[in-house]
Order: sequence, then C-alpha cells, then structure tokens
Amino acid sequence: MREKKIPVFAKFDHAKNAKEAGLTLRPTTVVVFGAPKVGTELMQEDQSISLELPLRISIWENETGSTWLAFPRMERLAERYGLGQHPVTGKMQALLEELVRKAGSIYS
Repeated sequence: MREKKIPVFAKFDHAKNAKEAGLTLRPTTVVVFGAPKVGTELMQEDQSISLELPLRISIWENETGSTWLAFPRMERLAERYGLGQHPVTGKMQALLEELVRKAGSIYS
C-alpha cells in the first residue's frame, strides 16, 4: 500500500489477542486502511456509512495451512446506504481486488 500512498490505520492480530486471553486461534489478521479523500466522498452523502469505513482486508490461515484473504463487496455494502451506484464504490472495489490479487500472488 506504500506504493499507492494509502495509509494503514490499524492492524489487528486476532491470534495474538486470543493468546493473551488464554485461547488459541490460527493466524488471523485484519488490516484497516484507506484514503480519506475517497471515503469522505461517501460520508458526505451519508455519514452513517462511516460504520463501514475505512476499508479492511482479513487474512487468515485455515486448518490445512492455506492462507485466505477476504474483503467486503463495496457496492453491496454501499447499497445499504443508498450509495451502491456512487462512482467511488467501484474504485474502492477495484482497489480491494487489486490488493488481494497482488497479496495472493507468488509473482508479486
């Protein structure tokens, strides 16, 4: 995300948090990031969408050791706020897909 100059706001290590609580969890991390100029556009239309922002990607290891990445479908999410057709949601979706594709590629 550095090359795109998108700030990372937080990284939640759920496995570490579980361990500190005396529990076990396979590696599970959520990365929270975004560009305020972009997200603000949606919030100017409906501030309640702030519950869904900034963007996030979840990364976890399953029981067989495979790594998985997931992210919200922005157009569906924004539709709940009447913003599904807003041009910014398509850009956010494209960014999420690009980041996950790059992160999941052994050739990146």
